[in-house]
Amino acid sequence: ASARRACRNNSKRNVRSLRQFIESQQEAAVHEDHARFLDRDDAFHQSIGVMGGCQSVWRVVDDLRGQVDRVRYISHPRDLPFNLLIGHHIRIVDAIERGDADIASSAMLLHISEVIPNLHDIAARHHALFSDVDPPEGHGGQHQSA
Repeated sequence: ASARRACRNNSKRNVRSLRQFIESQQEAAVHEDHARFLDRDDAFHQSIGVMGGCQSVWRVVDDLRGQVDRVRYISHPRDLPFNLLIGHHIRIVDAIERGDADIASSAMLLHISEVIPNLHDIAARHHALFSDVDPPEGHGGQHQSA
């Protein structure tokens, strides 16, 4: 919804800002700076939320992201390749710039649908770090009871 709604606020300044986040991610990828890449990823998604008038949604997401961030920071770029994520982001911004809400929305859904299963798989592989959380059914390893 945020990418769709961001198309209504696709000023040159806003689009340039999104492209700067992508450039920062590309630079972080070249230097294999995972922490910087993830920081710019957060800023990118938050900016789209703000552009779409979804700031309150971002605040809720921000409050709930502890588990997701744990997985993101232990993941390796081979789990979620930088170039894949950057490609998704470029498609999202291109659609926002054109004001194509349908493509922006579908590009964001594709992005999320490819990222979330990877996060579940990463959490399952590092289950000891998530002993307080059962892996969702159908995603990754099986939780075994004692």
